[in-house]
Amino acid sequence: MASVEGGLVILDEITRAVDHGLIDAAEVVRAVRARHPKTSVIMTGKIGLQELEEVADTVTVFTRSKHDPKIGKPLAP
Repeated sequence: MASVEGGLVILDEITRAVDHGLIDAAEVVRAVRARHPKTSVIMTGKIGLQELEEVADTVTVFTRSKHDPKIGKPLAP
């Protein structure tokens, strides 16, 4: 992210990766803070983490309006 001179980086499901211990939240925070000023970073995931929200420019929260358990996916807490 620091070497990209602008653009977009998507860290898909990064909050889940942090929650499951696959990557340290402090590492993500350092990388986001060190990004090139013209680089936008989108972080996704279902688990809100305060330390990641603090470095975010924008935070959006989605709520489930419909979920069909017949498709085999259990409801998340």
